[in-house]
Amino acid sequence: MDLVGSSPRLLLLLIGDRDENEKVLGLQACIAERDNEICRLKELLESEKRRADSKRKRVAETWKFMLDSKLVLIFKTPVSPTSFAASGTSFPNMLTRTSVLGESQLLEQEKSKGAQIAKIKVEKAEGYRVQIGQLEKQEIEKHKAIEKVKLEEQKELAEDNWNKVVEEKCRDDQMSQQLEEDKRTTEDLKRKMLKLSSLRNQTEMAIDISAKTQSTQCSNVKHLKNNLNVEKLQTKHTKLKYKKYTRPNNG
Repeated sequence: MDLVGSSPRLLLLLIGDRDENEKVLGLQACIAERDNEICRLKELLESEKRRADSKRKRVAETWKFMLDSKLVLIFKTPVSPTSFAASGTSFPNMLTRTSVLGESQLLEQEKSKGAQIAKIKVEKAEGYRVQIGQLEKQEIEKHKAIEKVKLEEQKELAEDNWNKVVEEKCRDDQMSQQLEEDKRTTEDLKRKMLKLSSLRNQTEMAIDISAKTQSTQCSNVKHLKNNLNVEKLQTKHTKLKYKKYTRPNNG
């Protein structure tokens, strides 16, 4: 499109459309970025859920094993030197029991640690869920903004099309009116030409009649002159003849 010869209003409209398009593209890019972020957070949330579930499952299985093996009772039973001596437990058995107690303590610590980690993961997942909700809300708002921009563009386009239709109709009406005026002018010129042609024919006929009349008159004058000359010659001849016959008698 040649923008050099365009009107200022058209240039403003084109600049406005370009700004709106850039705004829409910016919003779409932002929404795409938010969508990617939402997908990443959802995947991270699912991963954290799987890790927390796996951790809880391992802790539950360990705790079940301890219950089935009665290690919890051993863990809860304090061992003192007196009870050790009174029980008559052998040293190897005591070492084994001590080892079991250490393992049970480690399992209990692992259970507590796993519960804390699971709690942290749940809290983190909840934070992700809240963040995802906010991002989804922002995405909805962005979509609404894009739809609003599209509606405005469609409205402006409809107005422009309507204005073009009105302008075309006005132009067609003007052309029709001009054609009617040209038609009337042509008919008027034809009538004038016919009138002039009729007058010219009448003038030519009058000139022809006048010329014929003048020619006839000239012929008549010429004929009269000839007759007059003949008469003059006849008169002269008569006079000469008379003189010829009358001269001897006078002598």
